[in-house]
Amino acid sequence: MDMRRIKDERTGIADLMWQELRKWCPEIVPVAEHECTDGQWRSIWGKPVGVEFTGKSRFAGYAYRDSTGVTIGKRGKTEDELKQRWSEGQERARADFMEHVMAETENEWFSRRQSFEYRQKKKGGQR
Repeated sequence: MDMRRIKDERTGIADLMWQELRKWCPEIVPVAEHECTDGQWRSIWGKPVGVEFTGKSRFAGYAYRDSTGVTIGKRGKTEDELKQRWSEGQERARADFMEHVMAETENEWFSRRQSFEYRQKKKGGQR
């Protein structure tokens, strides 16, 4: 088997592995801030002892929400900004993964591939 064909095969299988590893974008939700009696704007969970909410609220952007309902990560001004940020992060993670896989020795690659194929068979997948 020539080296180009080996590299192409490894790249193809690594792409399938990446599909298994990649993380899907969490739900994106609007975030509100609430005015407090000390003049600060805070999230509903950020009110210190002795400070009350005034009843005023405002739109503060968008955030990712995890499966437990907690907003995570840095806020964005728009949903599209967060989608783009997530996509760029996943592209960087994929590039790092592919670089690592392509640099593996034959033994490391063989072990990774066996493990992947085993998981695919357990799930009823092909390969």
